[in-house]
Amino acid sequence: MLKVPGCNPLRKLGHGSYGEVYLVKKRGSEQLVAVKCILKLKLTRRGEDNLVSEIAILQKLEHPHIVRLLDFTWDSTKVYLYMEYCAGGDLSQFIRAKHRLPENLVRRFLRQLGLALQYLKLKNVVHMDLKPQNILLTSNSHPILKVTGKSTRLLR
Repeated sequence: MLKVPGCNPLRKLGHGSYGEVYLVKKRGSEQLVAVKCILKLKLTRRGEDNLVSEIAILQKLEHPHIVRLLDFTWDSTKVYLYMEYCAGGDLSQFIRAKHRLPENLVRRFLRQLGLALQYLKLKNVVHMDLKPQNILLTSNSHPILKVTGKSTRLLR
């Protein structure tokens, strides 16, 4: 299992083109956090730009329906993004498990995601990759929009 600074890794949550995401428990607390571990060697110039953009954007966002960046750090081989953990998985997994969603739940999801998108607009951020895999769910099934460097851009 991967070593994550200041944390005890519990399990792997997923992976992407530049690294992996782990569920960890912060040492000295019961707080569960998702840590995105990005391998520096796999980053292209565009990947580096996306990462810098992602960190800069996430640092200025604070909304109940947008995933929070809690902290970030790096070592000689990796960059670590400590993110809010959403225990409900993503919306595509939720839809597959439920097969059919009640209309009132869909309306609530759309209302809450609309608030998140409205907030992004106020912060001059455009989400460029809105899809079920980028909508996470809390343990109470509230949608949380995942914002990444490659899925967003700052408006001028």
